[in-house]
Amino acid sequence: MTGVQTCALPIWATASFTGAVVLGANVTVNTDKATGTDSAVLFTSTIDADDRATANRTLTVSAGNGTVTFGGNIGAGANGALADLDVSAATIYLNAASVNVNDDDAPGATASFTGAVVLGANVTVNTDKATGTDSAVLFTSTIDADNRTRSEEHTSELQSHSFISYAVFCLKK
Repeated sequence: MTGVQTCALPIWATASFTGAVVLGANVTVNTDKATGTDSAVLFTSTIDADDRATANRTLTVSAGNGTVTFGGNIGAGANGALADLDVSAATIYLNAASVNVNDDDAPGATASFTGAVVLGANVTVNTDKATGTDSAVLFTSTIDADNRTRSEEHTSELQSHSFISYAVFCLKK
């Protein structure tokens, strides 16, 4: 996706991004149609900024009543942290361990998950920057385990530097 600024996908099938995605610009993926069933969005691997030291990369994914699935870590690569992440869907699947929205030189933002979140792994959402204003995390709906080989019990730990800046969700077996 290097160099892509906006990717509006009014399609009727899943928008699949296979392999590692590197954001070379701020990216919007939109499969939210005006009427009918919205398309799903699937990222099968990692998502990283191209270089957080020189650019503040953001990712916005809107799937309306469809689903969004993240199969790999987000912002966990070397210099790959995102400046902001906003996801909107009926159900959002987080199937990897790390979501890093902690680009140090970016202004504070709110990483938002609008829709029910299903954890397919123990997930850490990190918005705690080494310098500058920490970002916040917003979940607007439920957060549940995926029920694959895990019990439904989960715990949450929140640490803060004036905002919620670090969220850890642990699923116990």
